Amino acid sequence: MYAAPEQQPIPCQRCGAGMVPTEQPVLYANELRMGCRYCGAVETISNDDRLRVSRERIAMLRMAQDAVEAPARHADQIIAMRPWLGGAVVGGFMLLNGLNGVSQALGGLDRAGAAMSADDRLDVLLTVCVMPAMGIGVAAGMFLGWTLALRRYRDLVTPMRRARAPIAPGAPARCRCCGADLPNLPGAFARCGFCNTHNLLDRALMDERESLLQQETAGYQQRAAGVLAKANSFSPTFTRWSLIGAGLGAATMAALGALAAVILSRG
Repeated sequence: MYAAPEQQPIPCQRCGAGMVPTEQPVLYANELRMGCRYCGAVETISNDDRLRVSRERIAMLRMAQDAVEAPARHADQIIAMRPWLGGAVVGGFMLLNGLNGVSQALGGLDRAGAAMSADDRLDVLLTVCVMPAMGIGVAAGMFLGWTLALRRYRDLVTPMRRARAPIAPGAPARCRCCGADLPNLPGAFARCGFCNTHNLLDRALMDERESLLQQETAGYQQRAAGVLAKANSFSPTFTRWSLIGAGLGAATMAALGALAAVILSRG
């Protein structure tokens, strides 16, 4: 553990931001006056209670953070299972089966020759073209819908897992849960030494530092004002987008299959 217990941050009771001493601490003083630079709350904490208060408040923040990220963790489990692989296999099988059916139908039409009317030829080709094409469209549409939903999900979840921006250029990034300074270690994620939260470290922390700090300030002020933040309203909609994609894919491929049948019947 890189952090000493006496350095443990004390989150504000009103907004959850890390509090700082309002004045230079007096050596051996029994009490410490802390203030929040976001909502302006001020409180006095004794040195004996400092560590206990800090741990209790960080534990509460961690519980709230876990509740907020529960849907994201569930979505991560679904993504790790890679259910789209089954759809890709089914789609490939349908494609091969459909091509085989079309090839056999064309062979039969060639053998029938002029004895079969144009309408009968079209009926046969519609059967072997449209249904397999619809199946392929379902598989492809589900894969496309899943891909779009996954991209949207990652766009929404990435900011939620990002560490808090440094207070000043060159300062360390801060934990997204308790606000403690993070260690300067290589890697995409850094673990907080106080609450064990994993924080994403990316270029946006420096490139967009000012705007991220403004967003953080606004969030703390809303909490202090009693506004219930919409912490994680995004519920992964992979199933819905997969079904939408399946419907659109089936309709598109059915139309293309019918068109192919018409063209082949006139060949």
